[in-house]
Amino acid sequence: MASDTLLLNGERISVTTSFKESTPKVARVIIPRRTVIPPNSVLRVKCALSSEMNADFYFQMNEELELLAPRMVRSKGQEPVICL
Repeated sequence: MASDTLLLNGERISVTTSFKESTPKVARVIIPRRTVIPPNSVLRVKCALSSEMNADFYFQMNEELELLAPRMVRSKGQEPVICL
């Protein structure tokens, strides 16, 4: 994804974003209990958000962490789940 364009199956889709406020809303992702993930495996983990999201949202990992996790899009009202 570059220059506000998403390439999906060879089709270019224009991507625009707009926020009611001047900046996007950010929430901390909280995993309520210690979770051990074995090496070379993936796990879906239920989590909580520090503030309520009033629209569709996605998870983006902190780039300072040495952790691989895909970005995940969730609809408003869906239970927050991340893949680690």
